[in-house]
Amino acid sequence: MNGALQQLGQSPAAVVRLTLPAWKPDPRAGKKPEGDWHKLPDSFIGALKTAEPFVGRNHGVLLDSECAYATDNCVLIEIELGGAVPSATIPHWLIRHLIKLSVSPSQMCVSSRSIAFAWEDGSWVESAPCSALPANVIAKFEEWHEPHWEMTAAWKKEFRAIAKVSDETIILGPDHIRGGRGQLSMSSAVEIPVAEGTVWNPVVLGRVIKVAERIDFSSWPDPACFAFSGGRGFVVGKN
Repeated sequence: MNGALQQLGQSPAAVVRLTLPAWKPDPRAGKKPEGDWHKLPDSFIGALKTAEPFVGRNHGVLLDSECAYATDNCVLIEIELGGAVPSATIPHWLIRHLIKLSVSPSQMCVSSRSIAFAWEDGSWVESAPCSALPANVIAKFEEWHEPHWEMTAAWKKEFRAIAKVSDETIILGPDHIRGGRGQLSMSSAVEIPVAEGTVWNPVVLGRVIKVAERIDFSSWPDPACFAFSGGRGFVVGKN
């Protein structure tokens, strides 16, 4: 994972079996989805909301045992689900659909041809699954280490202020945050535990900073490890 993260495969065309949130079976739906139904943990939709900003185009969120994984090729993230679920990759369109609804699904089932979610009233939605996230990407977490530098609210505020006026590059550390656009240059005196300035994309890092609580910038130009309550990940810097 040097400069980029492994991509997910392309998603097959999805098939919606129920129009939501009407909560009435679609007469065109035919029989219910194949497979056994499994109860979803209460934190399931919350995990999808955390993962969604890191899903790349035509990608999805991988469910594997008790964790969810997502990548946009610059960030790889793992989120604890709070319980075991069937292994599958949820298409991005379906993730967006589920998290915008006011009522969360209570069950899911998976077969070789479909992935489906159901609600307490019996309504359900079905889709073809995405291609799976390659196993070697998940294996990247074998290299993850606990970061110890905490990003305070004050530090995040300084970063966001400079990121707003920065183009594709922002410099972090060891004693400043620096960025700019055109003839405009901004800098803030902030200490960061790195030996020399590290280079980042402000948009990519900005998404990480919204969720991350701790990070290790010292590994740059290799991906930086970050952590938050219930999750962890990697983010790639600019060489």
